Amino acid sequence: MFRVMNVLEFDWINQWRVQGSVEMTTNIYWKNKFSLLEAVLATFKARMNEEIERLKGIKKGGGDWDRIIEYAEGRKSEIEKFNARLGSRTYQQLAPESRPVVGVLEEGGFVKKIRKSKKKYCGEKLTKKEKKGKGSNWEAMKGKF
Repeated sequence: MFRVMNVLEFDWINQWRVQGSVEMTTNIYWKNKFSLLEAVLATFKARMNEEIERLKGIKKGGGDWDRIIEYAEGRKSEIEKFNARLGSRTYQQLAPESRPVVGVLEEGGFVKKIRKSKKKYCGEKLTKKEKKGKGSNWEAMKGKF
């Protein structure tokens, strides 16, 4: 679910918004399709919050917390990449109606909040990387194999 949320938000919805307000208002066919995608994304986000609440009631759910932390780290990375693209001079040179409709996205400390919740509700000690606020390097390591 978390991966699908990132794909929906960063590969589809935000790329639609980047096209500017003229495209978003004149292309009714795609506007309707993206309205549906935004509703699906909102449903997924609500489900994620429900999952976090569910985990708060479980004393031994470290693996589930780890998956949420992994999602949060991936989201933070996507936000950083997207914001870097929005800061491009190319977008600043466009006519106002052609500039991206979406503003700079903020992560809001979500990763730290989830790590603290894991410690509080699961009772597990944080790893050294978690204490430093760093994620696992497993994906990078897999890429080297």
